[in-house]
Amino acid sequence: MRRFIYFVFVLVISVQLCAEASLTEKLKIHQMEVENRISKMESQLQMQSSLFSNANETIGNMLSSGGLLLAFVGFFVSLYITYMANRVENSANRAERLILEVKQINDTILKVQQDIDASMSLIYKKLQREEFQNVLERLERIPQDIIHFQGLFLRTEFPENYFHKLRKIILDLEVSGYRHSRDVSAKYLQTLLQHYPDATISDDDLWERSSPFMNEFVSAFYEQDAIKTSEIVLIKYRNGKLDSERISRILELVTAHFPNFNDFYRLVNQHCLEDKSFLEFIKADPKFSTLIQRIASRFPQTFA
Repeated sequence: MRRFIYFVFVLVISVQLCAEASLTEKLKIHQMEVENRISKMESQLQMQSSLFSNANETIGNMLSSGGLLLAFVGFFVSLYITYMANRVENSANRAERLILEVKQINDTILKVQQDIDASMSLIYKKLQREEFQNVLERLERIPQDIIHFQGLFLRTEFPENYFHKLRKIILDLEVSGYRHSRDVSAKYLQTLLQHYPDATISDDDLWERSSPFMNEFVSAFYEQDAIKTSEIVLIKYRNGKLDSERISRILELVTAHFPNFNDFYRLVNQHCLEDKSFLEFIKADPKFSTLIQRIASRFPQTFA
């Protein structure tokens, strides 16, 4: 019985020892497997770490290269922008200079044109005076030639010193014995009345010779001639330098030949308002009845 128990005990212990030995072997194998796995994982980890390191280095190199490239491109872009800015600035400066030069040229052309115009005007006036002088010298020799020059005389401005020369021709013509002296004198008188109305109307000899032709002379007036002559006689009469017969004749004829010339009636009305003696003068003379009616129709308060 003891032997059996001992046998069983030894068997159990043997089995246990075998089991432990087997377990130990398995544990060793498992440990080796674990160690191998750990070794593999370490290798993989090292490999990944190496890959990451290489990748980081590559990326760093790429970034570094990219930075250099960007810097390089930026440098050339800066150069280009600077170049273009300088070109634009130079172009602007050049354009500004051209504008100034063009303006200076235009100013020079304008000044030259003005000088030419002034010179031409002086030359024209000089030629005109010379022509008039030649014509006047001819008329002094042949007064009848006025028929060829009256049109020129009536449309051309006369210098002041021609009045006395033409007046002398008229007075000399009467004593020349020329049978048509009256008609020729009328042409001179018309020229004098147009260009020298003040002196002609104030001159007793010329007024006496003009009076028979005065209606014809006034009918040939332009409006500016009518207003200028009317203003002259009104001022001279107001200042006591013209008799009533002459102002009456002029105003009567202008009224007859310029019925709708408002500036004329406005002028006479103004003198009526400023000079009561003149107002009473025209109201008292029947020859002014038409003039008064026309003024009253335009300015009723004057004769109210």
